[in-house]
This record gives sequence, C-alpha cells and structure tokens, in this order.
Amino acid sequence: MSLDLSENFFLSDYAYWDYCELAQKLNRSALLYSQAKPTLLSDEEYDRLFQVLLQIEKLHPEWIVSFSPSQRVDVVPVLGEKGQHQVFMGSLDNVFDFMGYSDWLDSALANLAVDKEDLSIIVEPKIDGLALSLIYEKGFLVDALTRGDGAIGERVLKQVRCIPSIPALLRDKDFSGLIRGEVFFKKEDFDKLNQHLKEKGEKTFSNPRNAAAGTLRQSDLQSVQNRPLSFLPYTYVSETHHCASYSQALAWCEQQGFDLNPWRRSLTAAESIEPIYLEILEKRSQLPFGIDGLVCKINNFSFQKELGETRRAPRWAIAWKLPADCVRSVLQNVVWQVGRLGHITPVAIFEPVLIDGVSVACATLHNQNEIIKKQIAIGQEIFVRRAGDVIPEVLGPVHLTNNTDFIPQIVVPTHCPSCENSLSQIDDHLYCFKGMQCLEQKLLRFAYAFGQDALNVPRLSYQTIKKAVLTYGLETPSQFYQLRIEDWMQLEGIAKKSAEYFYRTLRESLHTTEERFLLSCNVRHIGKATANMIFNHLSWEQFLSCSQEQLESIGQIGPIIAHSLHSLKTDIGFLKEYRAFQDYGLHFHPRKPINTTALLAGRCLCITGSFPDRTREQWKEWIEKNGGIFHEQLTKKTDLLLVGEKPGSKYEKAMKWGLCILHSEKIKTFLEIVEHHGQEDLACLLEQNRIKG
Repeated sequence: MSLDLSENFFLSDYAYWDYCELAQKLNRSALLYSQAKPTLLSDEEYDRLFQVLLQIEKLHPEWIVSFSPSQRVDVVPVLGEKGQHQVFMGSLDNVFDFMGYSDWLDSALANLAVDKEDLSIIVEPKIDGLALSLIYEKGFLVDALTRGDGAIGERVLKQVRCIPSIPALLRDKDFSGLIRGEVFFKKEDFDKLNQHLKEKGEKTFSNPRNAAAGTLRQSDLQSVQNRPLSFLPYTYVSETHHCASYSQALAWCEQQGFDLNPWRRSLTAAESIEPIYLEILEKRSQLPFGIDGLVCKINNFSFQKELGETRRAPRWAIAWKLPADCVRSVLQNVVWQVGRLGHITPVAIFEPVLIDGVSVACATLHNQNEIIKKQIAIGQEIFVRRAGDVIPEVLGPVHLTNNTDFIPQIVVPTHCPSCENSLSQIDDHLYCFKGMQCLEQKLLRFAYAFGQDALNVPRLSYQTIKKAVLTYGLETPSQFYQLRIEDWMQLEGIAKKSAEYFYRTLRESLHTTEERFLLSCNVRHIGKATANMIFNHLSWEQFLSCSQEQLESIGQIGPIIAHSLHSLKTDIGFLKEYRAFQDYGLHFHPRKPINTTALLAGRCLCITGSFPDRTREQWKEWIEKNGGIFHEQLTKKTDLLLVGEKPGSKYEKAMKWGLCILHSEKIKTFLEIVEHHGQEDLACLLEQNRIKG
C-alpha cells in the first residue's frame, strides 16, 4: 500500500521537541527489536514514522540531532565481543510504492551517463533476517560480525561455524575479503524450533527474525547447532577479487559453496517493474522464508561506484517495503450497509479467500472517496489483506492504472437501502437521518441497547430481536419488557427454556448503572468512557437537570458531546421511554463515592501499551481508588498519559497535543508520589513531563 506523506499540514504541527521525541521513540523501538524483545512499534509503524522523521528533517534541517536514526545505520547494541567492520556496513533506504521506486530510479539515471535500456536492475526478496559479514583470509573463515551500528558489530564466529550453509573453507583458496548476507530461519525450521521449545516448556519466539538474533547470541554452541539457521549471501568485498556486476558476484558465491536466493529477477530501467511486483505478492506465501519487501539493485558495479553512498545507505540500491500478506480475489459487488446511527458505508463483496487460515469474503470501503482513491471496479482482480491480522481490507486493483480521472462504475445510492429515505452527505460520508423509523437502524440500536456494554442481555441476538420486532411491532427497547414467556415461545426457533431465559434476564437487566442505561439510549458521540465520566461527576437526577454549559465543565466533554446529551434530555421520546423503564422497575446500583481528597481527584488519566505488572482493569481500579478518572480514549483535556510497552496511536496524539506523558521509567516515581507524597510533588512531576512545543 502506498504511503501518503504529502500531508505537510500535519508535519508542520511538529515542534522541535516533538521531533526529538520521535527520534527517541524510533531509537527505543530499534533497540528492543535488535534484542529480540517486544517492540514499541510494528514494522509498518516504524517504517511510517521513520519516513515522517525524514520529512521533518527535510523541512527543518537545522533541527537534525546526532542521535537521530537517520544519522545512524541502526540503533543496534553490541552485546558480546566487539569487532570493527573493515568496510562500513550500511543499511538500505526504503520506498513503499511505485512512485518511490520511480523517484529512486530517476535520481540514479540523472547521475549516470547511460540509456534506460542499458541500465540493468536486479530484484530479490528482502529476507526478514539478520545482516551478517563473514571475513575470509586465504579462503578460511576467520571472523564474523553482525551489522551493529555499521562501524562496529558483534563477533559471532563460534556461532556462525555451526551454520551448515556457511563454508568454513572456500573453493577459491586465494580469496581474502568479506562476504555479506542474511542469516535467517526458514518457515518450516522456525515452526519446528518453536514446537521443540514448547514441548520443553520453554518460551517460544514471536517471529523468525527474533529467533535468528537470539540464536546468534547463544553461548551454548550445542544449542546453536540444534537450531537450523540458514544463510544467503548478497555481495562480497575484496581488493584481490573483482567482478563487473552483482550477478557475477552472486555466481562466484555459488561456486564457493553458498546457496543463493531461489527467487531473483532482472529488468532494465526502461521496463516496468509491475509484473515483478505482482509476482512476488502472489508467490510471497510460497517462499521458504519470510520477506518484508523487495531489494532493487543496480547490477553494474562501476555504476554503483559512480553513484556512491549517503552517510547511512547506498544510492544504488533501495528496499521496497511490501504491505502485509495479501491475496488476490475478484470483486463481485459493492453493497451499501446501514449503520446503527445512520452512517451508510460501502462494503466490498468478493470471492472468498483464505488469509492466514481465515476465510474472508467482504471488507468495508469506508466511504465513496475510498472507491475512487483505490480505483476499484466490479469484476476486476483485487488485492485483499487482513489489516493488523484482524480486519479485512481491500488494498486496490491488481493491475494499477494510476488514472487521475478515474470514474467508478459503482453507483452511489441516493436513498437508504433499508427505508428508502433520501440520504444526506456530510463531507465524504452518507447518512440516513430517519433514526428509529428506519428498520435497520432500529434493529441495530435494539441490539446495542441489549448488548454487553449497555443493558447486557446475553443471547438476545440481532436475529432474535428482528423476529420479535417483525412479529409484535416493537418500537422501543422498553416494549421488550411487555413480552411474556408465551410471547417469546411464539417466535420461530424459541423453545420454552429460551423463552423463560429471555423473560428472566430482561428483568435482571433493569438493575443496572446510570452509564449502562445512558449507553442503551444510543446517543451519538457517547461511548463507555464518556458515560462513566459523566456519572463520576453527576447523579442521574443531576444529569437530567443540568444545563449544556454545566455538562461542558465536566472533564473532557466538549460542546459537541454536551449538545448531543442536552438534545437527548429535552427529547420527548426519551423522557417517555425513561418513564416506561421506571414503570418496569428500572433501578440504578448505588455508586461508590468518589474520593475528592485523593491525590488524583478530578484528573483524567489514560493508558497506552502493555504493562508487565498491571492489567488495564487493574490500572482502572487503581486510578479510580485514588480519585482519578480512567478514560479509554485520549482527548486534549486528558491530564496524563501512562505509556507502557508497544504504545498505540494515543502516544503520537499526546506528543502532538503537548499532554503530560509518563514512560515506564517515570511511572514508578509517579506511583510512589501518589501513595506517599503530596499535591506539590505530583504537580512538579507532571509539569516536568509535559511535552512542550
């Protein structure tokens, strides 16, 4: 998927301090990655944020700091014995789409006196492994170094001697120099390793790259020998042996006993790379090893020398990062789905495909502009993936046209698919504002009202609700409480036992909390955190009588949410429904009194990431015990964000908004202050850790 970095308005929001924080975050994540520990960022997030960092440095070159990852090859610690690289061992710059590849190629051509037809390019899969430099003298393997920071690496000769695919003695006994490549686990070998560790009751590895890094740091050579690591070379450096091209160098490596990458393609600068890109996407899952991209290199060594290198990467090669695993399918239709609050969303229907063992046949397209942006049409081949390994996503057509005047064949509706009411357009989104007069919205609102976040009537599904509504003409949630056991038994598929269950659990649901009842009312912009916050400040009676201005004075409630709540309270239908619930026995559980003298009283706290010593629920309990307000969502009114391992998007938003942020190393101090100290110490800590522009 292409990466849009053209949002300069977003980049301009970064202040110098934000830039420094971003550099530090990337460094921390790279450090954890190199140590085979859980990282702060996924690979895709790291790549995206690194590109943001480069764009900021392009806008503000005067800001560039020495610890920026752009000024270093990798933030990789050297844990064992150190060794200095004879020749600097750089990494590659990244691109993410055809435009990035074209820009790289155009830049190379601009600096070379060569026709496009005469510029040969080699394309190989970018193996997700560990870079390794092998040092040979007179044909003998005498040393081995990991990349480290490019200048100094970690000596792993003893471990490398245990890898069968690395020759200890070359066939060319006169060769002295370096052979560089990637050490990795094949998919099959990685699965066997994890199975073996699992059987022994030991901790398994999360991915093959971490397993390779961990194995090379093993001091127990027997353990290394039992783990079937592989190695593939990608270049050699020697003052005594010379080749004219990269392809010749690989052929020489094969003659010396090295295995070569089984998938390699070549093209000229005049040829389109699209067929190669499509082929690797299709065959990616069939490769014996994991990959995260393509490596494109100019084949001719003299051209490589002419182009040279930047401080961290060569100009003659590029790493083209691929999207997450995806498969081909055929788009069969686009249907328009009605949401609970009237949002009309296009949904792609395609031939069922298997992704990571899960059958997928549909995916949301979000809005009509997404159809135009991705240039998809019914009947064409498309790429599908599961974003974050969970949510199905259509990436776009297999055959890219880059047509700026693309007109979709998919018809955008003017009327609601459920009630045929005329639709309204707000920005890029369509809405049906018929509310409860629209059957689909009504059913979805009933399902939400009786769902686990609201009144919580288990097993009362959408289909059962639909049967009851169509059979008895129910118009509001309260009318479900009119149904007798025999009424439930009249519905198709509902036996006496189930009927008794629904009758009983509906009555049990009347004993609830204020926030659950408010959520059952399906108020726009109101979620669990907001509902909980309101009733941490107000009783139900106070809520009913307070003004819109009073609502806005509560924590993170702004004018939009306050207006939505005020409109609800003055709605005749809501007041009638509330009285009906009272008649059926609505009763709110008594709330625990808020400790207004506690140190966190009135402060809104949010967390992101994972914490080794506390679950999310335990944090919530601790915050509320100390008078604070726990929020699921971050807003500009949040007083404090606690950051654990692998934080999400809340962390970036907090930096951008200048909120107070505490990382794991400061959280311990924070806990001690709350438990044993006073407001003055807490205020000082929070001010010291507020992100400043």
